[in-house]
Amino acid sequence: MEKVDEPQEHSFVDTHCNVPNVLDALSISLENLTWSSLTTHFASQSKGHQAKLTGILSVSSDRASTQATLNLLSCDNVYGAFGIHPLYAYEYEEGEVEKVEAMEHPKAVAYGEIGTSKRQERKGRKTKRNKEKTYSLGLDYHKWPASYNYAQPDLQKKIFISQIKHALELQKPIIIHTREAEEDTMSIMKEYIPKDWKIHVHCFTDSLEFSQRLIAEWPNLWIGFAGVVTFKNSKALQKVAAELPLDRLLLETDAPFLTPEPYRGKTCHPGHTPLIAAKIAQLKGIDVGDVYKACRENTTKMYGF
Repeated sequence: MEKVDEPQEHSFVDTHCNVPNVLDALSISLENLTWSSLTTHFASQSKGHQAKLTGILSVSSDRASTQATLNLLSCDNVYGAFGIHPLYAYEYEEGEVEKVEAMEHPKAVAYGEIGTSKRQERKGRKTKRNKEKTYSLGLDYHKWPASYNYAQPDLQKKIFISQIKHALELQKPIIIHTREAEEDTMSIMKEYIPKDWKIHVHCFTDSLEFSQRLIAEWPNLWIGFAGVVTFKNSKALQKVAAELPLDRLLLETDAPFLTPEPYRGKTCHPGHTPLIAAKIAQLKGIDVGDVYKACRENTTKMYGF
């Protein structure tokens, strides 16, 4: 009898997830949490994709999530990153010592997210997004309502530079959040980050030209795609994903936000990552196995696990 090949199971890592917030949203207790129980909670969306979750990078990007993220690191295959998101740059002075101490943990593999952002609020999402407040290192220039009291660009840039310097002192890879702040982000990165540094520009939503400038300038820079790339109205971002080299991409969810199609409106979690991989494969016209393989290798190069 002719042997029928079994579907190959691929592995993936969610390289950017706000795990404490995901657990809260799904009413999952941190107490006695194991990797087996964690993956069981997330596995349902991976069925049918021949893909196995093998790791999560849990990113703490405000003061409130630092300890909960540290507690998670006792769980196998969960790693941590610590920084202050640009919209919460005003937390940096008080939270600096906490973040630097957290980075001493052996499973703290990166500093971030940091950077710049220019976010604007969308109707109907103000209360939910402001309440969940899980953010990153970088620049965010989106035009939020004044009532949110988010950090302004001048402060964001100052703290972005300070956190880059800390990351370099600690010899840690850097996770960058940037939105609608391309020129300031590029300028600061070129001045302060060495060309050979490991960088993850996470949840990318900016222009193709900016992404190309980034990968040309830093050979050890990878660009992360979250659920936004699956959205029907994300044609420009889909073009970015289609055109960037596969060896410069990372898979991430940025959960509990940005749930990919067709589950928008539900809580995002690492089990949704295969939907992002499948979309990237479709956009590139390649087998999804190639996406898993390349992104798994890219994760190891960036984070060492």
